[in-house]
Amino acid sequence: MNTADATVCHYCVEESFLAAYIRATATHNTCSYCRRTHPHPTAIPFDELMAIIQETVAGEYEDAANSVPYDSREGGYQLPTLDTNEVLYELGLSSPADALMKDIAESLPDVP
Repeated sequence: MNTADATVCHYCVEESFLAAYIRATATHNTCSYCRRTHPHPTAIPFDELMAIIQETVAGEYEDAANSVPYDSREGGYQLPTLDTNEVLYELGLSSPADALMKDIAESLPDVP
């Protein structure tokens, strides 16, 4: 989906903090992911949601290249690393809208 104009409602975000944030700051009546339309705002821009997620990821995780030894002869990184989907899972971020999770994962850099 083109996320530039996408909106996300609190029904599409199962993580309680983010759902509460969306309810409190909603500015749009329609969600791009579940297509629900309400008479009152229930959704925020996708980019606003991503700003929160990116800040959280940056505060909790770092690029493995910054601190984990790497040896190509030994199979790469010498400690376990996580990919983007694993990070989102560890943060407890889930959605009934598969397209939303795909867009979130694609909007984050996939670094080990």
